[in-house]
Amino acid sequence: MRKILVGLLSALLLLIAIVLIVPFFIDLNNYKPEIQDQVRKTTGRELVIGGDIKLALIPTARVELSDVTFSNAPSSSTSEPMASIGALSVELQVLPLITSLGKDLVIDRFVLDRPDILLEVSADGKGNWVFDAPAGTENPDAAQPAADQSADASSSSSSSGDVPLTGLSLGDVRLIEGRVRYIDQKGGVSEEISAINLDVELRALDAPMQLNGTLDWKQQTIALEAEITTPKTLLGQEATVAKLDVTSAPVSFGYNGTVQSAAVLKMQGDLELAIPSLKGLLDWVEVPLERQREDIFENVSLTGSVSLNDKMIAANGLKLVFDALQASGDVAADLSGSVPKLTADLKTGILDVTPYLPAEEQEQSGAESSASSPETAQNTASKPVSAEQGWSDEPIDLSALRQLNANLKLKSDGIKVRKITIGEADLAIELQDGKLKADLNQLALYDGAAQGRVALDASSSVAKAAVDFGLVGVQAQPLLSDAADFDRLSGTASANISIVTTGNSQKAMVSALNGDGDVQFRDGALTGINIAELIRNISLDALNNAFSDSKTTDFAELSGSFKVTSGVVENSDLLMVAPLFRLTGQGQVPLPPRTVDYTVTPRAVADLEGQGGDADAKGVGIPVLIKGSWSDPQIAPDLEGLVKDQLSNPENLIKELTGDDDKANEIIEKLPVEPDAIGGALNKLFGN
Repeated sequence: MRKILVGLLSALLLLIAIVLIVPFFIDLNNYKPEIQDQVRKTTGRELVIGGDIKLALIPTARVELSDVTFSNAPSSSTSEPMASIGALSVELQVLPLITSLGKDLVIDRFVLDRPDILLEVSADGKGNWVFDAPAGTENPDAAQPAADQSADASSSSSSSGDVPLTGLSLGDVRLIEGRVRYIDQKGGVSEEISAINLDVELRALDAPMQLNGTLDWKQQTIALEAEITTPKTLLGQEATVAKLDVTSAPVSFGYNGTVQSAAVLKMQGDLELAIPSLKGLLDWVEVPLERQREDIFENVSLTGSVSLNDKMIAANGLKLVFDALQASGDVAADLSGSVPKLTADLKTGILDVTPYLPAEEQEQSGAESSASSPETAQNTASKPVSAEQGWSDEPIDLSALRQLNANLKLKSDGIKVRKITIGEADLAIELQDGKLKADLNQLALYDGAAQGRVALDASSSVAKAAVDFGLVGVQAQPLLSDAADFDRLSGTASANISIVTTGNSQKAMVSALNGDGDVQFRDGALTGINIAELIRNISLDALNNAFSDSKTTDFAELSGSFKVTSGVVENSDLLMVAPLFRLTGQGQVPLPPRTVDYTVTPRAVADLEGQGGDADAKGVGIPVLIKGSWSDPQIAPDLEGLVKDQLSNPENLIKELTGDDDKANEIIEKLPVEPDAIGGALNKLFGN
């Protein structure tokens, strides 16, 4: 945009200088060749004045000309001129200019009709507004040392508080049907602003200056209204009140405040922004946006007090509406460094982010029930998850984390993510040099609370991540149901997890997982199976028939800890405590291949106590093996282990069942057969 403005100003000043200054010294119509030759010597370009030049000095100085063209640079991609004017009419009063020694300028008429400006950057990055000095000429400014130029600029800046032009009055000042085009050969960018119509009104420098106009860009008409209360103050590099309204169908923008143009641009005022459809706005500026629903990425409105001080931008008392989402607070951006820094402190209402998430993948028929039933698991054996459907090898691009530094604080009345409903949340995010740290200071979650921290280091070629998370007093059933469509486990849950990993893809990060954690459920139930009933009937058929929605296992406590080493989760202390039985478990879940190798052992015990009961109470153990892939796990009783571990010694079995050695001996003495015969009978029942 700066290049466009510089180029536009250069072209206009050049044309105005030619048509205003030169005619006072030569007979313009008779000396057109000399005028064109002088322009060629100065700029290396061709100036053509096709129409007659009309000049009058009394009673006012008046210049009129038409059909003016100024040629483009040799590197241009088109044969069109750099600038052209259909007609120009300038009329100014001479007497005020003479009597004020050039300090008062009264322009009765300045009408620029059909100006057409073409700004172009060549493939080597040079703008067509940069003129090559013709051979044999020297540019004294180019030879001036940089230090001297800096000193001159500093001197000019220091003395710029004096306004040489003390009086300016504009009458009929208009720009009619103008056009500005910009072509960047190097960047492959092309833009065009057409149908530019502007009216300027200024009676005096200490009176308000008003600008009204319209222009067309990308097939949309944009209306402009601007007012500067005291231009003289602005020229004196002091703050003055200014208003700006930009209105179009895709977006409307309004500013009302002060403007100061000194060494740096400064602004302070109220801002209003309205976007009827964000999707429509992005389509207008040719930025594609895909969305899952037609009612999202629509209405956006923003109000607040904004300030600008060179490269420091701040917005206070901000109120943002985005679709059904609302936020308020303060935002600031520092653009002075090599990487922008964003600071924000925001408060939101209920944030329902579900409409903006990708559509959930369709689950395979029967996949949900296969996790809880060995029979249905066997039915889905023909639909295993392939490696391609598992962890992705696609590189994860985290380079965006190095393009911005941020310090964000967010407090929300609630968050909804698909079915998950979260209460009040307090989140702090810090991003510095590619290192992200997100602290979850408070999270109300299903009658409980959560806290944690997520750290992501993308400052080097290999990303590093760490998660520390804790739950206290959370109701497990609604959480698991909303999060994973699993409603078979209830109870009050507490958990802690601490894991770290490295890698540049999902698969690499899963394979490099290391850490530990623990989980505990109290006063809960496991729906879909009655473990106590299963213990009383040990067989494969009983196991297959043990799963039913009508069956429930109540427990007082279910707990366990785990350790993760190179992507393999290991657990050796799973414990379920319930009246008349205990359940223990141990095994591992290798995450990279998506497999499981786990054994659970329900054990009948002579203990009616639940919570607080003896976790080591003795009883008959019935090992159940869970092996295979996640998509097709095989679940079966470990009868061989049962015989080897417990039934090989019937005397110990009886002692475990009774829990009393003396009573066990009494029972053994009354048996009609020898203990070895009992073992033989059991072998016949279960197989060798």
